[in-house]
Amino acid sequence: MRSSVLLILTLSTHAWGVPTLHPPRQALNATSTACATGVHMIVARASTEMPGQGIIGAVATQVQEMVPGSDSEAVDYPATLTDYLKSEASGVSAMTKLIQDYAVRCPESKMALMGYSQMGDPTHVPGQPQDVGNSTRAGIFPRMNTAACAGMAPITKSFCNDDDRFCDSGTSIPVHLAYVQGFGTQARDFVVARVTGNVAAKGNVTKRGW
Repeated sequence: MRSSVLLILTLSTHAWGVPTLHPPRQALNATSTACATGVHMIVARASTEMPGQGIIGAVATQVQEMVPGSDSEAVDYPATLTDYLKSEASGVSAMTKLIQDYAVRCPESKMALMGYSQMGDPTHVPGQPQDVGNSTRAGIFPRMNTAACAGMAPITKSFCNDDDRFCDSGTSIPVHLAYVQGFGTQARDFVVARVTGNVAAKGNVTKRGW
């Protein structure tokens, strides 16, 4: 009897400012004792965004609209580009604690993890089964041990496009900021399909890395 982490959505690698599709609906905060009957989403904003769920919260909102009984909460971490490594480590630690605490409190609930930029996939390597997008180059912090992620590939999607300044080691910030607009619906469908068990119909939808 344990929580299932259904998917990890990571969008690109670092800074954001993309307009949201809908205002994020933060139905549950970290101190709530309620347990989701749909899916509980833990959402980590991008570098330099204000505290809260950030632009990727729009995807969580769309999932909530399609899966009754779902909720979401934000990861509380610095999200700074200065002292980046310390900020990122703090985010990983904070998200890990949220996952562990929720799994203990709500062992029957499903969970989904979403992150953008710094809390997305800064270690992106092209050609992996979880990859989505047309990136052909590794990111600025390429993952050395790709085998370690193999077991998570079916429940993970990592989005990265060509010339992204961070996940593709390119030159474009606009590319880095466009994932919710370009892949938001696809990401939503990936989560919904797995939460509802309708993987046969939507299981080929690629989704993961922002």
